[in-house]
Order: sequence, then C-alpha cells, then structure tokens
Amino acid sequence: MSILTAALSAVSSSVFTPADLATLKRRCLEGDVDLAAKYTTVVASGMLTDGDFWEAHLDALIDAATAKPRRGLPSMMPDELQADETAQGRQRFRLDNSRKVTIFVKEPRVHDAFLL
Repeated sequence: MSILTAALSAVSSSVFTPADLATLKRRCLEGDVDLAAKYTTVVASGMLTDGDFWEAHLDALIDAATAKPRRGLPSMMPDELQADETAQGRQRFRLDNSRKVTIFVKEPRVHDAFLL
C-alpha cells in the first residue's frame, strides 16, 4: 500500500462518506472529458478497479504539481555572436551545439536548410 493510498483511506474514512466520495468522483468526471474517456476505457473494460484508477490519477496529479517547471530557451542576441573574418573578407560565425539547437527550435526553416 502506497503512502498516498494510506493517506487517502485515512482521509476518506474520517472526513468523507462513501456518498461524498462518489459525488466528488462524478464531478471530476463531468468536469474533465479526457478523464471521463480514460475512466470509461480503463475501468469499464475491467483493466483497473475504480480504486486503482483514482489512485493512479491522484499520483499523476501529485507528480504534475511537484514537477519542476521546464526551462525555456536561452535568449541569444546577434551581437553576442563572435565572428571571425576569413581571408576572402567574409565573416564566419562559430556556433556551439546548444546555440545550434536553440536556432533550430526557434527557426525550423533554418534547420531544414541545414539538413539539405
């Protein structure tokens, strides 16, 4: 039994009646079409019990709430790039892999041209 299951059983037995829990579950399903579709697919087909479904859903909610936010892309101003001048008078920019990835993500057409 996971800590979450133990906590839920303690809370549900002391605070909520079975009717209250059924009402909360019904409201969750009515408010979230995707969750209702998952519930119908998994529980109605018998792949999971009702209790196992709600435990997994709560675990996923806790994971999502405690996950670290994703880091955005670093900003890169053109003047931050260092150019070397070639013998022919052209400028040559040297990009490390992280800058290339940033450019490719921000500008998919550049990535497509690079692959040609």
